Amino acid sequence: MTERFPYAPIRDCWTATCQFEVRKQVLTRPDARPARARAGPRSGEIPIHTTVDDFAAAQAATFHQAQGLARTIADTLTAMYPTAAYLALERDGNDRDHLWLHSIRDITGHILWDTASSSPLPALADAELRQAWGQMDPCVPSNLGGLINSLAAVGALFDFLPDSAAHEDDPKDPDPDLLCLPLSDQAEPGLWWWDGDALLRPYSAPRPATPHN
Repeated sequence: MTERFPYAPIRDCWTATCQFEVRKQVLTRPDARPARARAGPRSGEIPIHTTVDDFAAAQAATFHQAQGLARTIADTLTAMYPTAAYLALERDGNDRDHLWLHSIRDITGHILWDTASSSPLPALADAELRQAWGQMDPCVPSNLGGLINSLAAVGALFDFLPDSAAHEDDPKDPDPDLLCLPLSDQAEPGLWWWDGDALLRPYSAPRPATPHN
């Protein structure tokens, strides 16, 4: 079992996200290359020039916060559903950058909760986790969905749902693959070889010596 760590408030993750987004906007603005003679920024203003190293540091800090938020989400869902192993996610058919909550599943793919039920998530009894959510209600699915899309917006990546957790009613057109956030130390990702700082895999089964996928 992975050791549990103190949860950072979700607002801290939002802060890192906003800082990274601001840096991206500064670098990509059409007027991001002012004349050399322009005076430096006044106190409190965002600097026009951001160095590559500063950008990389902001990106690393954002991914670090994203990993922590993914762990908070995983532990929240397993506190609500002790046998939960996957949070399944579905891409929007028209906007591929948007993710919808699909279902919460156990290791066999049995659905514990899905969006079709329109029911709220169970009450969260864990005081430390509840504090991490701050003023946001973890029982409201749209709050969870908003956090998932905030993670995706800063470049975080999600695993594919493995075939072992697939369900006969899963969407098969136009894209047969659901994404997922692994929630359990028994969960196997759809692609073992996929890796990197941006990949959100708060829990998973031990990586096999020779991955089969």
